[in-house]
Amino acid sequence: MKSPFAALGRLHDWQVREHQRLLSKLRQQQQALQAALEALAEEVAAEQRFAAEQPFEASVSLHAYMRAAAAKRANLEKRLVELKAADEQQQDVLRAAYGELKRAELLDERAKADAARKREDEAAKERDDLSTARRSSSGAA
Repeated sequence: MKSPFAALGRLHDWQVREHQRLLSKLRQQQQALQAALEALAEEVAAEQRFAAEQPFEASVSLHAYMRAAAAKRANLEKRLVELKAADEQQQDVLRAAYGELKRAELLDERAKADAARKREDEAAKERDDLSTARRSSSGAA
């Protein structure tokens, strides 16, 4: 017999898996932004090397490039901070969902144990009734 808490357990299990998936997605996005920041740093370093080697050609565009790169870096860092905040929030939500899952599992186990204890009590009562009936029928004969 399924306890009424089994469905609740399945629901909370699904919620935990969903929150884990979202957390994983946030972390993948953070890694992608971190990789973009590293690529930008390499690109800036390459542009600076080019400017050092070719000062005349680079003098026209280096300043504008560095401003654009700084703006892009600031944007990436801002998005990374936002994702880290969302990651922390998602971890809190995941912890709460996991707690609810464990609570539902405990309720389900308790309901199953109660049902088993009830069946055992009924079986013991039935054995007692049979024993009493046998004694009374053997005493009457």
